Amino acid sequence: MLPAHVSEPPVGRSLAQMLEDGELDAIYSPSRPLRYHPTNGPIVRLFPEFRGVEQSYFRATGAFPLQHLILLRREIWQADPWIAQSLTQAFIACNTLFTEAQRNFPYVSPWLEAELEDTSALMGEDFHPYGYERNAAAIQMFADQAYESNLITNRVTAEDYFAEYLSLKHS
Repeated sequence: MLPAHVSEPPVGRSLAQMLEDGELDAIYSPSRPLRYHPTNGPIVRLFPEFRGVEQSYFRATGAFPLQHLILLRREIWQADPWIAQSLTQAFIACNTLFTEAQRNFPYVSPWLEAELEDTSALMGEDFHPYGYERNAAAIQMFADQAYESNLITNRVTAEDYFAEYLSLKHS
């Protein structure tokens, strides 16, 4: 159930259209809305200099906002707890191959190699960490911000979210 101040968009309406129509003040979208344009579109970034904002946030917190979260239904995970570890290992292997391919073929942009070097200098060589342990601090920040924003009613810890997983891992 969503908090009282959060609602789903009407069926058949896009968040981007609702934004353009003035029904929303902002949206968060992993992909660019169709009418997005960085300088003169009807939809623009909240922070035009987002790179600097995100880099400052990382310097201050040591965390980059989580970008992907994989969820399993409890009954599936309880029946076969190995699935979580296997999926994690598979995504780590895919990320390793992706990172290697990206670093060995930096021609998506003429400046991609420099961008990768700058990112590594700020965030470390592995700036796509997988697994609970390597993301616990970011998960905790996410939980704290969810509570402080009234998206959840009880303060929880990262360990609370992953208690069953952690108990199986240490048994």
